[in-house]
Amino acid sequence: MMGLDPKVISISDVVVAKDEAVLSWDAGKNHGFMVLVRDLDRWWDTLDKSPGRGCGKLLSQELIAAATLHNADVQRSEPGCTADRHEMKPDLVVHSSGAILHTERSATAGYDMSIAYSRNDAAPKTLFSQIYGRVPTPTEMLENPAPPHGWGGPNAVFFFDLTIDGAKPVTFERGTKVDIWFPFVLDDKLRYNVTFISDGKPTGPAYATVFDNVLHFELPSFSMTPGRELMAEIDGNW
Repeated sequence: MMGLDPKVISISDVVVAKDEAVLSWDAGKNHGFMVLVRDLDRWWDTLDKSPGRGCGKLLSQELIAAATLHNADVQRSEPGCTADRHEMKPDLVVHSSGAILHTERSATAGYDMSIAYSRNDAAPKTLFSQIYGRVPTPTEMLENPAPPHGWGGPNAVFFFDLTIDGAKPVTFERGTKVDIWFPFVLDDKLRYNVTFISDGKPTGPAYATVFDNVLHFELPSFSMTPGRELMAEIDGNW
């Protein structure tokens, strides 16, 4: 429920079946329902919707049957619980003056990532050719709850890659801003940082501020070469 004050949200019609759940919510004049899936010791927000547009193909038949009986929003949904897809396609042109690159959550494993990239020296017709995000594997993922201070185990919470296609490398000035909303609840007692490799050069860590379950990063200058991935990792630490 991005952008809604958690202090004024009321929850109703909760239906749980094993590691899946559906619930309805109200926040002021806003109303809708959510689909949650439990994985890697966390509840993941896999779908936020207004009623009447389906409950998503992510649900098991067991949960669909239970939710149809006990959740009014699901009862009003379209047959088959089809997912709602009204997201705008991203602007993939690399504008030399800077711009905002915002992708569908489906391209970034359910995370919502927005990149306000800085001024740069991109040649005309340079494009972002790949925008990809993934959930850490079980051996990479930060434990939940996080172990006590001083542990040396896995600490990743998200990975993403970017690739450009163009006539020459592009150097971005200092100040690119990356905002990532997480589909599970962040532990705001931890410090989160991003490190990345771009054009063969490691950069970071750059540390995040946390607000409304969003990590906000501001990056130093970096360069990208066409066909070579920028590979980034976000970690959480005490």
